[in-house]
Amino acid sequence: MPPSKRLRWRPDSSSPASGEPGAVHSGIDFRVAEVTALPFSNGAFDAVLCNFGLGHFPAPEAALNECVRILAPGGRLAFSWWDQPVRQRVQGLFREAIAELGLAPPPELPEGHDTLRFSDPDAFATLLRSAGLDTVRVAAHSTTHVMPDVEALWQAGMGGMAVTGSAIAAQDAATRARVREAIGRRAEAYRGQHGLDIPIAYFVGTGRKRSTTRS
Repeated sequence: MPPSKRLRWRPDSSSPASGEPGAVHSGIDFRVAEVTALPFSNGAFDAVLCNFGLGHFPAPEAALNECVRILAPGGRLAFSWWDQPVRQRVQGLFREAIAELGLAPPPELPEGHDTLRFSDPDAFATLLRSAGLDTVRVAAHSTTHVMPDVEALWQAGMGGMAVTGSAIAAQDAATRARVREAIGRRAEAYRGQHGLDIPIAYFVGTGRKRSTTRS
């Protein structure tokens, strides 16, 4: 199958109910792989995309180098990642509630990993250039995520934010209820006609692989 017909799939809560995306899109070759050891030859793809995965990589430099390895000379790469919580308010509401209650992260979470490292556009751009990309650009984007109620906000945060959600899930039921109440109270600042109008913001970093870069 040509590279344009290949997609990488990461199993998560957004997957089809069947648990296998191939059950819905049988004509596409889906594979699961480690981002630092992708099972593809050098220069196999004309484009590599990653949507909101960057901040979760334990070794982002190694991950970017591997993505650039499988990118053809002159090929394009595009990664997205969240802005700071002051502007990415789904994350911000949860983090502020955790801080308000003084909750500590569970001990099993990795130490020293900063999910906000690439919420700095300069750090984001430096990462892309260091991986061997030219014409690097990091563009800021913002929009509004309309959620019908606090329950929808709670489910989105608990199901979509690995580190933050784990810090809350590790608490007892009474503490989790207090966190939810604090989030709901803060979210009322965004009450709109159709529910909660939560501002979100993110960056999209792009670059082109140098033709002289060794694969």
